[in-house]
Amino acid sequence: MASMEVFEDKMTKVFNFFDLDKDGSLTREEIIQASDTVCSLSKATTDEVSRTREQWTTWCDAIFPEGRVSLKSFLDRNKELLSSEPDLVKQAARDTYNSMFDRLDGNKDGFICPEELRLYYKAFGYGKDYSIYKIFQRLDDDKDGLISREEFVTAGQVYWSNEPGFEFLFDPPKTGTR
Repeated sequence: MASMEVFEDKMTKVFNFFDLDKDGSLTREEIIQASDTVCSLSKATTDEVSRTREQWTTWCDAIFPEGRVSLKSFLDRNKELLSSEPDLVKQAARDTYNSMFDRLDGNKDGFICPEELRLYYKAFGYGKDYSIYKIFQRLDDDKDGLISREEFVTAGQVYWSNEPGFEFLFDPPKTGTR
């Protein structure tokens, strides 16, 4: 698969993951709801919730300033952003995944354990039919049984590039699949 096709496939998965009402359009409100869902997984302070919302809505405003976007427009705008400002996309992915790591690390031990990752996917409607363990194994690069910040942020940066890798982040495998 050519690199831009890989990126389109990844962005389609992101779109579908956050299209909470499954109406074929993504809204600013759905992004804010997703941000709040991620923050609810940990004991986020008011400042942390505000920062997370600000990061997610800044991305949202850059991709669809009118407040709603179709899949085609979402793909076009993300491809344009990746082509014109790849360093900005990389930095945004780094910032977003650092923030998400802070939200997912509920016990604040500096790592994400399988239960913390499961809560994240469960919050977005992925239940027992999805193999969170398989996702965890793929993110745990050094196989120490925990996901470090570096492992998590690296996965996010690869995901938001136009190179293959970590496609499962927004399309978790069903139980019984590899």
